[in-house]
Amino acid sequence: HLRLHDQWILQRTSEITAEMTRLLDGYYFGEASRMMYDFVWGELCDWYLELSKPAFRGDEGEDRKKASQAVLLSVFRDVLRLLHPIVPFVTEELWQAFPFGGGCIEKQAWPEPSRESDPQVGVKMDFLQQLVRDMRNLRVEGGLSPQKRAPKMCLVLQNEALRDGIEENRDLIQMITRVEALELLTAGAAKPPKSLATVFDGGELVFPVGDLLDVEKEVRRLRNELVKIAKDIEKSERKLENADFLSRAPEEIVEKERAAVRDGLSRQMRIEANIKSLNQAD
Repeated sequence: HLRLHDQWILQRTSEITAEMTRLLDGYYFGEASRMMYDFVWGELCDWYLELSKPAFRGDEGEDRKKASQAVLLSVFRDVLRLLHPIVPFVTEELWQAFPFGGGCIEKQAWPEPSRESDPQVGVKMDFLQQLVRDMRNLRVEGGLSPQKRAPKMCLVLQNEALRDGIEENRDLIQMITRVEALELLTAGAAKPPKSLATVFDGGELVFPVGDLLDVEKEVRRLRNELVKIAKDIEKSERKLENADFLSRAPEEIVEKERAAVRDGLSRQMRIEANIKSLNQAD
Protein backbone atom coordinates (compact mmCIF):
# COMPACT_ATOMS: atom_id res chain seq x y z
CA HIS A 1 0.00 0.00 0.00
CA LEU A 2 3.00 2.37 -0.35
CA ARG A 3 2.94 5.15 -2.92
CA LEU A 4 5.93 6.92 -4.45
CA HIS A 5 6.27 9.52 -1.68
CA ASP A 6 6.14 6.79 1.00
CA GLN A 7 8.94 4.84 -0.68
CA TRP A 8 10.89 8.07 -1.17
CA ILE A 9 10.74 9.28 2.46
CA LEU A 10 11.72 5.83 3.76
CA GLN A 11 14.64 5.74 1.34
CA ARG A 12 15.70 9.29 2.20
CA THR A 13 15.50 8.51 5.93
CA SER A 14 17.79 5.53 5.40
CA GLU A 15 20.24 7.68 3.40
CA ILE A 16 20.14 10.46 6.02
CA THR A 17 20.80 7.89 8.76
CA ALA A 18 23.94 6.68 7.02
CA GLU A 19 25.17 10.23 6.41
CA MET A 20 24.33 11.38 9.94
CA THR A 21 26.35 8.46 11.37
CA ARG A 22 29.32 9.43 9.20
CA LEU A 23 29.17 13.10 10.19
CA LEU A 24 28.89 12.46 13.91
CA ASP A 25 31.68 9.88 13.80
CA GLY A 26 33.83 12.59 12.22
CA TYR A 27 32.72 15.26 14.74
CA TYR A 28 31.13 17.38 11.99
CA PHE A 29 28.40 18.64 14.30
CA GLY A 30 27.59 21.79 12.33
CA GLU A 31 27.09 19.91 9.07
CA ALA A 32 25.05 17.25 10.86
CA SER A 33 22.74 19.89 12.35
CA ARG A 34 22.23 21.66 9.03
CA MET A 35 21.52 18.40 7.23
CA MET A 36 18.88 17.35 9.76
CA TYR A 37 17.27 20.81 9.63
CA ASP A 38 17.06 20.67 5.84
CA PHE A 39 15.73 17.11 5.87
CA VAL A 40 13.02 17.68 8.50
CA TRP A 41 11.75 20.96 7.10
CA GLY A 42 12.56 20.66 3.41
CA GLU A 43 11.68 17.01 2.79
CA LEU A 44 9.63 15.52 5.63
CA CYS A 45 7.39 18.55 6.26
CA ASP A 46 7.36 20.42 2.94
CA TRP A 47 6.88 17.34 0.78
CA TYR A 48 5.98 14.14 2.59
CA LEU A 49 3.37 15.56 4.96
CA GLU A 50 1.75 17.61 2.20
CA LEU A 51 1.52 14.64 -0.16
CA SER A 52 0.19 12.40 2.63
CA LYS A 53 -2.73 14.60 3.72
CA PRO A 54 -5.34 12.78 1.57
CA ALA A 55 -4.25 9.43 3.03
CA PHE A 56 -4.33 10.75 6.61
CA ARG A 57 -7.85 12.13 6.02
CA GLY A 58 -8.97 8.72 4.78
CA ASP A 59 -9.58 9.91 1.21
CA GLU A 60 -7.48 7.04 -0.18
CA GLY A 61 -9.09 4.30 1.90
CA GLU A 62 -8.38 2.67 5.25
CA ASP A 63 -5.40 0.62 4.03
CA ARG A 64 -3.62 3.69 2.71
CA LYS A 65 -4.37 5.59 5.91
CA LYS A 66 -2.80 2.85 8.04
CA ALA A 67 0.19 2.53 5.70
CA SER A 68 0.86 6.28 5.79
CA GLN A 69 0.57 6.39 9.56
CA ALA A 70 3.01 3.48 9.86
CA VAL A 71 5.50 5.18 7.53
CA LEU A 72 5.31 8.49 9.39
CA LEU A 73 5.68 6.77 12.77
CA SER A 74 8.76 4.89 11.55
CA VAL A 75 10.35 8.01 10.07
CA PHE A 76 9.56 10.13 13.12
CA ARG A 77 11.09 7.50 15.43
CA ASP A 78 14.34 7.58 13.44
CA VAL A 79 14.33 11.39 13.23
CA LEU A 80 14.04 11.72 17.00
CA ARG A 81 16.93 9.31 17.57
CA LEU A 82 19.07 11.09 14.98
CA LEU A 83 18.30 14.49 16.51
CA HIS A 84 18.86 13.40 20.10
CA PRO A 85 22.59 14.30 20.23
CA ILE A 86 21.70 17.81 19.01
CA VAL A 87 18.47 18.67 20.91
CA PRO A 88 18.31 16.08 23.71
CA PHE A 89 15.62 17.65 25.90
CA VAL A 90 13.20 18.24 23.02
CA THR A 91 13.65 14.74 21.63
CA GLU A 92 13.20 13.13 25.07
CA GLU A 93 9.94 15.04 25.60
CA LEU A 94 8.62 14.01 22.18
CA TRP A 95 9.76 10.42 22.65
CA GLN A 96 7.63 10.15 25.81
CA ALA A 97 4.65 11.80 24.10
CA PHE A 98 4.48 9.23 21.28
CA PRO A 99 3.91 5.43 21.41
CA PHE A 100 7.53 4.35 21.05
CA GLY A 101 7.56 2.06 24.07
CA GLY A 102 8.87 2.56 27.59
CA GLY A 103 12.20 3.89 28.70
CA CYS A 104 14.10 7.03 27.78
CA ILE A 105 15.35 7.76 24.30
CA GLU A 106 18.96 7.87 25.46
CA LYS A 107 18.89 4.10 26.02
CA GLN A 108 17.54 3.37 22.55
CA ALA A 109 19.77 1.88 19.85
CA TRP A 110 21.19 4.25 17.26
CA PRO A 111 19.23 3.81 14.00
CA GLU A 112 20.70 1.84 11.11
CA PRO A 113 20.11 2.37 7.36
CA SER A 114 17.14 0.13 6.63
CA ARG A 115 16.65 0.21 2.85
CA GLU A 116 18.74 -0.22 -0.27
CA SER A 117 18.45 2.81 -2.53
CA ASP A 118 16.28 2.42 -5.62
CA PRO A 119 17.51 5.02 -8.15
CA GLN A 120 14.13 5.06 -9.91
CA VAL A 121 12.35 6.21 -6.76
CA GLY A 122 14.67 9.20 -6.56
CA VAL A 123 14.35 9.99 -10.27
CA LYS A 124 10.55 9.88 -10.20
CA MET A 125 10.33 11.97 -7.04
CA ASP A 126 12.82 14.56 -8.33
CA PHE A 127 10.73 14.94 -11.49
CA LEU A 128 7.50 15.23 -9.49
CA GLN A 129 9.03 17.95 -7.30
CA GLN A 130 10.36 19.87 -10.32
CA LEU A 131 6.97 19.62 -12.03
CA VAL A 132 5.16 20.93 -8.95
CA ARG A 133 7.57 23.89 -8.66
CA ASP A 134 7.09 24.78 -12.32
CA MET A 135 3.30 24.47 -12.05
CA ARG A 136 3.32 26.81 -9.06
CA ASN A 137 5.59 29.27 -10.89
CA LEU A 138 3.27 29.28 -13.91
CA ARG A 139 0.33 29.97 -11.63
CA VAL A 140 2.16 33.06 -10.35
CA GLU A 141 3.02 34.16 -13.90
CA GLY A 142 -0.62 33.70 -14.87
CA GLY A 143 -1.66 36.00 -12.02
CA LEU A 144 -3.64 33.37 -10.09
CA SER A 145 -4.10 33.92 -6.38
CA PRO A 146 -3.08 30.99 -4.15
CA GLN A 147 -6.76 30.35 -3.32
CA LYS A 148 -7.95 30.13 -6.93
CA ARG A 149 -7.89 26.81 -8.78
CA ALA A 150 -6.39 26.69 -12.28
CA PRO A 151 -8.67 24.92 -14.79
CA LYS A 152 -5.96 23.01 -16.66
CA MET A 153 -2.27 22.60 -17.41
CA CYS A 154 -0.72 20.43 -20.10
CA LEU A 155 2.51 18.47 -19.86
CA VAL A 156 4.49 17.46 -22.93
CA LEU A 157 6.81 14.64 -21.91
CA GLN A 158 10.12 14.20 -23.71
CA ASN A 159 10.99 11.20 -21.56
CA GLU A 160 8.18 8.64 -21.76
CA ALA A 161 9.77 6.64 -18.93
CA LEU A 162 8.41 9.30 -16.56
CA ARG A 163 4.80 8.90 -17.71
CA ASP A 164 3.87 6.13 -15.26
CA GLY A 165 5.12 8.14 -12.30
CA ILE A 166 3.00 11.13 -13.34
CA GLU A 167 -0.10 9.01 -14.03
CA GLU A 168 0.20 7.27 -10.65
CA ASN A 169 0.51 10.57 -8.77
CA ARG A 170 -1.68 12.84 -10.89
CA ASP A 171 -4.20 13.28 -8.05
CA LEU A 172 -1.54 14.46 -5.60
CA ILE A 173 0.12 16.77 -8.13
CA GLN A 174 -3.21 18.43 -8.90
CA MET A 175 -4.04 18.70 -5.20
CA ILE A 176 -0.89 20.50 -4.04
CA THR A 177 -0.77 22.79 -7.10
CA ARG A 178 -4.53 23.54 -7.07
CA VAL A 179 -4.95 22.58 -10.73
CA GLU A 180 -8.20 20.95 -11.79
CA ALA A 181 -6.73 18.87 -14.63
CA LEU A 182 -3.24 17.87 -15.74
CA GLU A 183 -3.31 16.69 -19.34
CA LEU A 184 -0.42 14.65 -20.73
CA LEU A 185 0.39 15.38 -24.38
CA THR A 186 2.62 13.36 -26.66
CA ALA A 187 5.76 14.99 -28.05
CA GLY A 188 4.90 17.04 -31.13
CA ALA A 189 1.23 17.46 -30.19
CA ALA A 190 -0.39 20.84 -30.86
CA LYS A 191 -0.27 23.07 -27.79
CA PRO A 192 -3.23 25.12 -26.60
CA PRO A 193 -3.25 28.73 -27.87
CA LYS A 194 -2.86 31.74 -25.59
CA SER A 195 -0.65 29.86 -23.17
CA LEU A 196 2.31 30.41 -20.90
CA ALA A 197 4.94 27.69 -21.03
CA THR A 198 8.17 26.61 -19.39
CA VAL A 199 10.69 24.03 -20.59
CA PHE A 200 12.52 21.82 -18.11
CA ASP A 201 14.57 18.67 -18.12
CA GLY A 202 12.19 15.96 -19.31
CA GLY A 203 9.40 18.00 -20.84
CA GLU A 204 7.48 21.22 -21.32
CA LEU A 205 4.66 22.56 -19.17
CA VAL A 206 1.91 24.60 -20.83
CA PHE A 207 -0.68 26.73 -19.01
CA PRO A 208 -3.65 28.02 -21.10
CA VAL A 209 -4.44 31.49 -19.71
CA GLY A 210 -6.69 33.01 -22.38
CA ASP A 211 -9.71 32.93 -20.06
CA LEU A 212 -7.80 33.85 -16.91
CA LEU A 213 -5.99 37.10 -17.67
CA ASP A 214 -5.93 40.10 -19.99
CA VAL A 215 -3.77 38.72 -22.80
CA GLU A 216 -2.91 42.11 -24.33
CA LYS A 217 -1.85 43.47 -20.94
CA GLU A 218 0.27 40.40 -20.27
CA VAL A 219 1.98 40.70 -23.66
CA ARG A 220 2.84 44.35 -22.90
CA ARG A 221 4.25 43.32 -19.52
CA LEU A 222 6.39 40.60 -21.10
CA ARG A 223 7.71 42.99 -23.75
CA ASN A 224 8.71 45.46 -21.04
CA GLU A 225 10.47 42.62 -19.23
CA LEU A 226 12.33 41.77 -22.45
CA VAL A 227 13.66 45.32 -22.59
CA LYS A 228 14.91 45.09 -19.00
CA ILE A 229 16.54 41.70 -19.59
CA ALA A 230 18.27 42.99 -22.72
CA LYS A 231 19.76 45.87 -20.70
CA ASP A 232 20.97 43.50 -17.98
CA ILE A 233 22.59 41.21 -20.57
CA GLU A 234 24.29 44.16 -22.25
CA LYS A 235 25.62 45.36 -18.89
CA SER A 236 27.11 41.95 -18.08
CA GLU A 237 28.55 41.54 -21.59
CA ARG A 238 30.32 44.90 -21.35
CA LYS A 239 32.00 43.75 -18.15
CA LEU A 240 33.07 40.49 -19.77
CA GLU A 241 34.54 42.39 -22.73
CA ASN A 242 36.60 44.55 -20.37
CA ALA A 243 40.14 43.18 -20.10
CA ASP A 244 40.75 45.00 -16.77
CA PHE A 245 37.65 43.41 -15.24
CA LEU A 246 38.67 39.93 -16.42
CA SER A 247 42.21 40.30 -15.06
CA ARG A 248 41.38 41.91 -11.70
CA ALA A 249 38.02 40.47 -10.63
CA PRO A 250 37.94 37.18 -8.65
CA GLU A 251 36.98 34.17 -10.73
CA GLU A 252 33.68 33.72 -8.89
CA ILE A 253 32.65 37.28 -9.79
CA VAL A 254 33.52 36.70 -13.45
CA GLU A 255 31.59 33.44 -13.45
CA LYS A 256 28.62 35.22 -11.86
CA GLU A 257 28.50 37.64 -14.82
CA ARG A 258 28.77 34.76 -17.30
CA ALA A 259 25.90 33.00 -15.52
CA ALA A 260 23.86 36.22 -15.65
CA VAL A 261 24.28 36.32 -19.44
CA ARG A 262 23.30 32.66 -19.81
CA ASP A 263 20.26 33.07 -17.57
CA GLY A 264 19.24 36.25 -19.34
CA LEU A 265 19.41 34.65 -22.79
CA SER A 266 17.40 31.68 -21.51
CA ARG A 267 14.73 33.98 -20.07
CA GLN A 268 14.64 35.93 -23.32
CA MET A 269 13.90 32.79 -25.32
CA ARG A 270 11.19 31.71 -22.90
CA ILE A 271 9.47 35.11 -22.84
CA GLU A 272 9.57 35.40 -26.64
CA ALA A 273 7.98 31.94 -26.91
CA ASN A 274 5.28 32.96 -24.42
CA ILE A 275 4.54 36.18 -26.34
CA LYS A 276 4.19 34.16 -29.55
CA SER A 277 1.84 31.70 -27.84
CA LEU A 278 -0.25 34.43 -26.24
CA ASN A 279 -0.67 36.12 -29.62
CA GLN A 280 -1.71 32.84 -31.24
CA ALA A 281 -5.32 32.77 -32.41
CA ASP A 282 -7.72 30.18 -31.00
